[in-house]
Amino acid sequence: MTALSSVTLPKWGLLLSQELDLYNSRDKSIPIQSLDGLLFGDAICNRPLLLKCDIEGAELLVLRGAAKILKQLSPVLLLSVHPNLCQKFGYSITDTEDYLKGMGYEIRLLNIDSELHWLCEKK
Repeated sequence: MTALSSVTLPKWGLLLSQELDLYNSRDKSIPIQSLDGLLFGDAICNRPLLLKCDIEGAELLVLRGAAKILKQLSPVLLLSVHPNLCQKFGYSITDTEDYLKGMGYEIRLLNIDSELHWLCEKK
């Protein structure tokens, strides 16, 4: 797998990684991968999938990183969508709906609390 980029761990992450001995070197960065990169990096998966995402406003970013999965494998999606938080990432809930509909998904609202809970399936 090829990393898209890397991030430096925050101080608490460094402490946790040292405590769990996750790193054998002085390099305290971790690779970042898109979902497509993880799933299609070594072998193509052809089994049914369910993707569950509750990522505090970055839903559209994750969905864009899974474009190949959405197109080729058509997984069922369980999304917790945060209308107020998505604005911090530069998009609206309508952008997320439009993206999913453009990928051929139907969106069904399951519940509303502090966020919207969607079940998304290909038509």
